[in-house]
Amino acid sequence: MKYFFRTSWIALLVSQCAFATIDREIELAITVDDLPSTSLEHTQTMTQAFHDHGVRGVYGFINGKRALNSVVADFSNAVLQHWVNSGHFLGNHTYSHSDLNSTDVAQYEQDIDANEPWLNFYSSNGQEFNFKYFRFPFLREGNTLKKRNAVREVLAKRGYSIAQVTVDFGDYLWSAPYKRCLKKKEIKSLEWLKKSYVDTAFKSLLGYAALAKAIFDRPIKHILLFHTSAINADATDLLIQKFKEAGVRFISLESALTDSAYTQNPNLPIGGGANFLDQMARARKVTYPKEPSIPAPPKKKLASICRD
Repeated sequence: MKYFFRTSWIALLVSQCAFATIDREIELAITVDDLPSTSLEHTQTMTQAFHDHGVRGVYGFINGKRALNSVVADFSNAVLQHWVNSGHFLGNHTYSHSDLNSTDVAQYEQDIDANEPWLNFYSSNGQEFNFKYFRFPFLREGNTLKKRNAVREVLAKRGYSIAQVTVDFGDYLWSAPYKRCLKKKEIKSLEWLKKSYVDTAFKSLLGYAALAKAIFDRPIKHILLFHTSAINADATDLLIQKFKEAGVRFISLESALTDSAYTQNPNLPIGGGANFLDQMARARKVTYPKEPSIPAPPKKKLASICRD
């Protein structure tokens, strides 16, 4: 699906950015989970937006198992090949997207190792990069302290840095509604979905930036998480543009992780998925700022839009 209404929405979002600016520059690294996508077109659209805005070296966290059905030879997958050919990098997200809460440490360790042949292939054929960055699937780092600490020891032994997340906004919640509206060709609904997606992402960035300052008493370098899908592909250009117009500066994941904030370990067993700042807030008993607040996704409307 080509973006027949992109131009008008770029103009609208630019006009909105005139007053949606930030008091101080926010440094932000973009990361993408659950590669490879099933759609090469969506990935191409996303990487084109990165290119157009000068965003380089984005880490995509892969699950090797996702690529199996589309492998041509050895580890050759069209989406992953396009990703690295476009100047972006790959990191470890476990081979099968394991949930640490329901997996024992030995199995989890095996799933980390099973992903490495894919990472070795792409980091040593063509563009070289350091793949030793790990993203926990579901942002679940362990529902017991024993498990949490054991997996961290496994990662440290293998030379991995944990690619924490400080900004997430439930982007996956827009995926199914967007597919429904594309199928029905409901233009106004598609426009609302893109606008609400971008607005929620931007407000989440502001809210988490405020939370980080409340926790660390200073601004930190942030790391954004989203995925590849039709809505993510179609909205990436608008999202980056809104962030840039508001004063966000895009940095690499490597640069973000040099911030000393990431040396902190919340050291809490958490049953559900939680990003780094949510974990730190809980560990330090920090009250969430009321303004700017972290928005809740519009779940009711997302669930009902473009239904028969």
